[in-house]
Amino acid sequence: GDGTWGINAGANVTGNNTGTISGSAGVVTRGNSVINNNGGLISSPDRGIQVTGGPVTLTNSNGGVIEGVAGALLYGGGTVVNTGNSRITSTGNYIGLGFQSGSANITNTFGSTIEGLYSIYDEATSITLDNGGLLRGHVGLNHGLVQQVTLRTGSQIIGNLSIGAMAGSTLTLAGTGTQVHSQAVTGVTDFGGDLIKNDSGDWVINRSIGPRTATVNGGALGFASGGSFGSGTALTLAAAGTTLHTDSGAAVVGTLTGVAGSNVALAGGSSLTLASNLDSNVASNISGAGTLVKQGTGVLALTGNNSGFTGELAAYSGALQVTGSQALGGAALSIGGPVTLASPAPSFSLNAVNFFVPGGLLAVQAPGSVTFNGLVSGAGALDLRGIAGAVSLLGNNTYAGGTRFGGNSVLVRSD
Repeated sequence: GDGTWGINAGANVTGNNTGTISGSAGVVTRGNSVINNNGGLISSPDRGIQVTGGPVTLTNSNGGVIEGVAGALLYGGGTVVNTGNSRITSTGNYIGLGFQSGSANITNTFGSTIEGLYSIYDEATSITLDNGGLLRGHVGLNHGLVQQVTLRTGSQIIGNLSIGAMAGSTLTLAGTGTQVHSQAVTGVTDFGGDLIKNDSGDWVINRSIGPRTATVNGGALGFASGGSFGSGTALTLAAAGTTLHTDSGAAVVGTLTGVAGSNVALAGGSSLTLASNLDSNVASNISGAGTLVKQGTGVLALTGNNSGFTGELAAYSGALQVTGSQALGGAALSIGGPVTLASPAPSFSLNAVNFFVPGGLLAVQAPGSVTFNGLVSGAGALDLRGIAGAVSLLGNNTYAGGTRFGGNSVLVRSD
């Protein structure tokens, strides 16, 4: 077509284009329509495609181009597939792909592009978006509706990603290989729903995001400088073989749950803070020279084999529960408040202990013997009355807060 209107049709129509359609509006139809642009050009100085009424099925493939001041306005939602190095473009710095009501499923594959000031804009539509390609422009979704977004390794949004925090809204990080978040979304990610990490890839978070939950089902999820979730996020390593890693910076989550066979790797100079008052149960294997920080009044239970953990475990309050010496590995223990350390093991040992604030208190509870192999230092106190067996203090200790003993035997060795 080439005229005042490229194509102006009613509802329940199917249009297949392999050539050129142009006019004051490229294609205008009503609801329940099917539009296939297979390598063709649909071009308009106004709207490349406009569909009023019910949903539409739009496929733009094999290098197809849909362009106009607004690329495609689909008022009743529908299904959009943009694939095969195709593009949907706003030529007027407006909306690439826009929706007004209903629900919509959008797939943008690797090599394909949707672009505009807003690459995707939603007034009152529940969107399911799977992006493996390029979205050049902001993605603005209605925060009052359930929105589900999947980002794949190698994809990019040049602009902000605004999803909201509606119950049921999700952000899924998928694909293979390594993806840095700030390269996948160059602007702000406004999201407070449930984050899901799938597939074997490694996503590295280096911007602040505030999901309600974060669940790692496959591969790895990491933090680098600037990356954090915040104290309201419950993070779970849900499958054996999954990994949480901190490469740099000071990441914060609320709680951490890790199943047996999962891994937590803390690089030297980095830290991971558990900031919630709720309990954390970590059966993961912890390694590295970084710092694990426990805040809040809850319990942090460590039950994995953490023999490769050579950094620091810093606790400000609450309780630490460890299965034995392997749960602490070679990590030093830093105490910044009243903390209880409990173990069911018949015997276990601690490394260096440092009270880094005045008034720090470490109360140890164990049914057997406890050995302090390292230096105990700082201004805090030890409460050893909960130890049923022998206590051995083997370091040249300098702590100044005193010691409370029970009826147990105590071996003190100091050079």
